[in-house]
Amino acid sequence: MTNDNPMTNDNPMTNDNPMTITIPVTAAKAARKLLTRVRTGRFTLPVLTHVLATIDRAGLTLAVTDLDHWLETRVPATIEPFAPARFLIPAEALKAATQGDRNSSARFTCETTDGTTLTLTAICVDTRNGKRSVALTLLDNVRRVNAGNVTIPANHDIPKCGDVVEIRYLYALRQSGSLYQPVYLGVRDDIPPGECTVDQLKYKEEAAAA
Repeated sequence: MTNDNPMTNDNPMTNDNPMTITIPVTAAKAARKLLTRVRTGRFTLPVLTHVLATIDRAGLTLAVTDLDHWLETRVPATIEPFAPARFLIPAEALKAATQGDRNSSARFTCETTDGTTLTLTAICVDTRNGKRSVALTLLDNVRRVNAGNVTIPANHDIPKCGDVVEIRYLYALRQSGSLYQPVYLGVRDDIPPGECTVDQLKYKEEAAAA
């Protein structure tokens, strides 16, 4: 099975050399049965309606969150070409992967939409009504500019106001300046707030041309 939905990636991957992940159907079924213990159907944020796949030296890990809970499981898989990566799999794609015969395998082909990975650092300015979401701001000379909100996964502590945080995203929306599909990566103590500027932003047309 080929999943053609766009995914966010930690590693540079091109459509000329896509990563293929092959998972036994029995393993996909077991993983989905476990991960569906966390109910995410009521959400609309991509990071909450997708399964986070992480590839490292130990193999493939699938994880889900509903902001209050974090659940992950290791899944046996063949990964070619192998490279460390993180990306989102639509929940429906994982469900479809469980529909094959018991002795068959499901295959995901991971292709980038723009050939780039975009990250930036921003300043955390507010928590959102006590929930696991924070507002972000960037500097435009001496003026602070809103960069939207980001959800904090359950396996991360919520950053404090004034913390510099690293965010992965697909692109920025030019009209609002907000980030599209932001993913929180963590606090960056090594970067001063003065470096969190709007110059980092890549807008949709710029990301596609990169």
